Amino acid sequence: MRGWMKPQIEAGKLRSEVTIQALIGTQDSTGQETQTWNIVATIRASIEPLTGREVVTAQQVYGSVNVKIRARYYPGITPKMRATCGTHVYDIQDVINVAERNREMLLMCIERVEAAGYAEAGA
Repeated sequence: MRGWMKPQIEAGKLRSEVTIQALIGTQDSTGQETQTWNIVATIRASIEPLTGREVVTAQQVYGSVNVKIRARYYPGITPKMRATCGTHVYDIQDVINVAERNREMLLMCIERVEAAGYAEAGA
């Protein structure tokens, strides 16, 4: 069939609701600068863990997971933003416009995790 193109992303694969947030500086009533995360967009996406690692320092375990978030293209998302899904917070490291066609984007992210209770378990 001429002119027909398969969609870049099948809707059924976009199972997660992801919120994109930007850090905004505002002043409170006393004139102090405060930083708050404002919602930029809420999108449907797939979240795919890529790699993970753990580091033990001062009897604390810190972990990080590299994650790829795949979604339909949304203009204006930058590495200065973050993505959230439920209780998970992902620092956006890179935004890739797949094939530069403004149809699909990949957000390459890092989720930082602190494992609570490690010191008690190891004692």
